[in-house]
Amino acid sequence: MLSQRGVPLEKQALQGHPIHWLAPGDILSRPRVLLAGDAAGVDPLLGEGISFALAYGQVAADALDAAFATGKFHFADYTHRVRHHWLLKQLRARHLGAAIAFGSMRHTWSKQMLWRAAPFLFRLMASLRPGYFPLDRRHMTLISK
Repeated sequence: MLSQRGVPLEKQALQGHPIHWLAPGDILSRPRVLLAGDAAGVDPLLGEGISFALAYGQVAADALDAAFATGKFHFADYTHRVRHHWLLKQLRARHLGAAIAFGSMRHTWSKQMLWRAAPFLFRLMASLRPGYFPLDRRHMTLISK
């Protein structure tokens, strides 16, 4: 697409930036400012952000609606609203999961154990919360040596 517009990709200076994870102590609002979507933080375990961005949007819209109704744009309870939203409150547990999973990556034996357990853990989570993991069960197979 860029080449069609006369902009050769190979001559461009490309940059990457780490995505921001939502951490337990993050502050998500200030007077007249709300953070939502990727600005507030994505899933720290898998880096997924779309479903969480939609949930942030819902919470932000409710906070803005209340602010316009009252004329008070301090958003003092916005972080609380985010942390107690039915979907966004999962980010706290995922932060812990990321700390365990990625912290264990320093040791070869724990990497091997984590990768061997991953298919089982995904199957378990998919069976406990069928609507949460949009997986085709036919492809949930363990690949062995």
